[in-house]
Amino acid sequence: MGAPDVRMPSEREPTGHFAIRLLDEASSDSDSEVSYDYKRVQMATVLQQYAWDMSGDSSDEESCFSDSKIHQRVASLEQDMANIQQEEMEALRSSQSRVDSLQTFLMKDSMTKSRSEQVLQAIRQQHQAAYLRDQAAVQAVEQEMEMKMKAKRAEEEKKKQKEKAERQRQEEEQKRRQAAEEERLQELKKMEERRVQEQKELEEKEKEAYRLVQISEPDATAYRQRQAAVLQEYNTSLKAFCEDASMKDARRGIKKFITLSVQQISATQEQVNKKSNSLLHFLSEQHDLQRKFSLVTLASKMLSQCEVQITRLHSFAFPLGEVSVSIGRQYPEFLNVLVGMLHNECPLSIPLVFRPGPKGSKDVKYFRAMRFKVETTEASSVSVENEEEYVGRLQGYIRLYAAILQNDSPATDFGMSEAWSYVALLLNGIPSSRYSASALDAFLSIAGFKMYTRFRRQFEKLLAYVTAYFLQDLKDTNDPDANAVAARLESYIQSKVFLQPPEGRSMPVRDESSYSRA
Repeated sequence: MGAPDVRMPSEREPTGHFAIRLLDEASSDSDSEVSYDYKRVQMATVLQQYAWDMSGDSSDEESCFSDSKIHQRVASLEQDMANIQQEEMEALRSSQSRVDSLQTFLMKDSMTKSRSEQVLQAIRQQHQAAYLRDQAAVQAVEQEMEMKMKAKRAEEEKKKQKEKAERQRQEEEQKRRQAAEEERLQELKKMEERRVQEQKELEEKEKEAYRLVQISEPDATAYRQRQAAVLQEYNTSLKAFCEDASMKDARRGIKKFITLSVQQISATQEQVNKKSNSLLHFLSEQHDLQRKFSLVTLASKMLSQCEVQITRLHSFAFPLGEVSVSIGRQYPEFLNVLVGMLHNECPLSIPLVFRPGPKGSKDVKYFRAMRFKVETTEASSVSVENEEEYVGRLQGYIRLYAAILQNDSPATDFGMSEAWSYVALLLNGIPSSRYSASALDAFLSIAGFKMYTRFRRQFEKLLAYVTAYFLQDLKDTNDPDANAVAARLESYIQSKVFLQPPEGRSMPVRDESSYSRA
């Protein structure tokens, strides 16, 4: 803003009036845009002019203003000016105070900003340190994970190597088993070839035997093979049933009933019929594997009576044979199983014998093949059943076999044809010995009567062959233990014991003694 113009009084306005008017304007223009300092300068200039006018030629009109009034106005004006200056000083001090406050605020703000920057810097440093720690932790975790992955891969690799080694071992084991199986099959093939060859030789001997007695009967080989096949099939099919733990109670119940039933068989027609019907009813309630297991168990219990009952009481073979045939009529496979098991327990019922090895009487394999009872003691020594006990058991099995065949039931495959074939093979298929003679003696004592009634003249020729050849060969062995059985056979033939039914064949209807006691 420029300096204000200094106004001067006009020619028509007296200088005194202009000064007073100027003072009034100065006092009234305190709020104008023109600074009071400039007004004061202007007023001082006017007063100076006025003073000049007063010292020169002044009109009468101006002389009316007294000096006192001007001094009053000047004093008033100066007072106003002092007030204004005081106000300006106060305003200046207030402005300075506000400036100081603003500077203080700015300083505080600067300090706050500095502290904020320091805090921010500290936070940044903390964040940086935390970031570095996190990075270090992540790296540690990654390293640990990497180590674990490496360990896992190493473990997996080790496991794979182990599995590979196990597979190789299994493959090698499989190859060894296959090689062993092939070797076994080759051995079985050779054995089968030998068996076929032996069978052919046996057939030739059977044919020779038939020519000697001038009769011709079918070969007995077929039914023996059929019996063995049925027994093998039963044993194979029952393996899983016998090992099934859930069927343990069923097996126990079957064994208990059959054992009790066989033990209750006695030599009366009433008891034989009763036990036969009871067993048949029990078997009819069984199904599939349980029935097969029942038939095998019954055959086993029947054979156990050969050592327990028939060895002590020879006539007990008839009721056991009668019950066996009754079961066989309803279940034909039973007799195949029974006879197959009998052949396993007594090779002479086939007939079949073995030659002892180089050790002679001490050959354990020979005794086991002939079905002697052989036991190994704790001192690793071998105890063999004596011959008297062995012959007694042998004759018990043969008597049961003869009792089954002499029944000659048309509903079964076991009858007089098989009986004739057995005697012919026994006479011509194996050497004469105490064992073969004991088997022949036991068989004829049970089935001789029925063979005579069936074959008559041919049976007499058969007995003549026994006297002329078999007994003569037996005597030539010079075995003192064979003298007793040779004497019994000679007495049987010479006395024609076969003309009368053997003791126990005709069973009474009931046990009269039990009724009389009642």
